[in-house]
Amino acid sequence: MKARVSWILQEEDAKEQEEVATNELLRLIKPTFWNLNREGNADVDIEVGFEQFMMSVAEHTKEDLNTITTFKFYTLLKHINKKQSDA
Repeated sequence: MKARVSWILQEEDAKEQEEVATNELLRLIKPTFWNLNREGNADVDIEVGFEQFMMSVAEHTKEDLNTITTFKFYTLLKHINKKQSDA
């Protein structure tokens, strides 16, 4: 952030500092794979996670999950979690 501000203010060697800071931040970020053939790809993880939520709601309610609204789904999920933590 400091390097970015220096660069905006056009301080000497600020561009190089900004590049170093950006590269350091990028090294900390775990890449997300969208290739369906790779282990741990994001698309499959997201879809499977959502389906697991759907199955959890289906186990605890009689809601028709094919017609449920997103708002109702997440409200039910929150209610189920609260109910389980209170038990």
